[in-house]
Amino acid sequence: MIQEIIKMRPIHSIPNITSKTLRGLVNIHGRLRICVSIGRVLELEKLKKTEAQLDPDYISPERLVVVMQENHLVAFPVSEVKGIIRYTTEMIKHLPVTVSGSKAVYTMGILNLEGKDIGLLKDKPLFKTLTKDLK
Repeated sequence: MIQEIIKMRPIHSIPNITSKTLRGLVNIHGRLRICVSIGRVLELEKLKKTEAQLDPDYISPERLVVVMQENHLVAFPVSEVKGIIRYTTEMIKHLPVTVSGSKAVYTMGILNLEGKDIGLLKDKPLFKTLTKDLK
């Protein structure tokens, strides 16, 4: 469950920790929280922004999404936030056969919003993978 979306903050690495998913610690409201990388799990490349998108006044600069999953408060960086999208199950399209690997394991379907395809993620298996190294 998403708790909040906040401005990007410095992510501090943790010495002697090797993890595919753990990015480090981030200060959220004066408390250090775990920061993970969904992009690494999904094997996504970082979005390359245009000059206009690099402007701090751009409508959707990089953000941190803070979520609560199984009593763990975890943050992860995102390149862009569209907002809260309401959808029905009829709007979810099946994954194309070309989608494979980790993307398919963690994706339940595709939503087409304003002509743009957006992957709808399966939160429980994704966060199980993201937090398995934290236990």
